[in-house]
Amino acid sequence: MSRALNIPSREINGYAYTTNTALRPLAQETDILHAWPEFYDSANNSWIQVDPTWGNTTGGIDYFHQLDFSHITFVRHGLEPTYPLPAGVYKDSLDQKYIQVEVASDFPPPIISAKIKDGQVINTGNISLLDERVGYLPPLGSQPLPPPSKYSFYDKIKSLCASLLSKFSQLLAVSM
Repeated sequence: MSRALNIPSREINGYAYTTNTALRPLAQETDILHAWPEFYDSANNSWIQVDPTWGNTTGGIDYFHQLDFSHITFVRHGLEPTYPLPAGVYKDSLDQKYIQVEVASDFPPPIISAKIKDGQVINTGNISLLDERVGYLPPLGSQPLPPPSKYSFYDKIKSLCASLLSKFSQLLAVSM
């Protein structure tokens, strides 16, 4: 429907999970595979996932206006509506359970740690970092440091003047 209104959209195939058994739309004896759409919000320049499916089966949880981390994407269909194949299509029969997703109940504490070695910034922690020198660093990832910028003669003079002005200002402040 959104494409009919010229709103870019695409289908997501994945897994839906909740720890609350009363809110699960299906039993866990079979694969809980699910599909939901996302649309492109040109005002915010981003893709927005929505799930209008479970409105009457989740005890009032509104997945249409705000999606949470209980939706795990396996396949995203865009221009091609059938490829890549979604998880679960390789079954011999519908009652087989081929996909095993386990959600951790205990999470390790976040480790925020990075080091510089051999001209690289290395994220040695277990969470993603945003480093001002190299940008995004995934857990245990690394990026090369950018080459040092070379100061022009003008930059050196400007820096020297700023330093002298700072010292002069301090002397004036002390003498007053």
